[in-house]
Amino acid sequence: MGIFRIFLSDKQGKTPPGKAVFNLFIAIAMILLFLYLSLLRTGYHFDFSILVRYKVWIWQGFFMIIKLSAVSLVLSLLLGLVSAVGRGSSWLPLRYLCDIYIKFIR
Repeated sequence: MGIFRIFLSDKQGKTPPGKAVFNLFIAIAMILLFLYLSLLRTGYHFDFSILVRYKVWIWQGFFMIIKLSAVSLVLSLLLGLVSAVGRGSSWLPLRYLCDIYIKFIR
């Protein structure tokens, strides 16, 4: 049982971080090996030559996603800030409106 102890947690179900990282690496390696062997068995091969033709569009799409993510982050931060401040308001309609919005989003 000695060598297999690295794959087992202790009796309390706790796992040291080093052991957890090692086992996560093993699990990911097993999944990748399975996918590789499956593709090898089917005879499929990847052709990335199309990426060269569309690299400008790919980069434009990448930067558009970054811009959209930044705008979404700012807007959600502002909306969350307004909701948090409104929830602590003494004006009851605003407080109830913010409570309803927060409960609906959750």
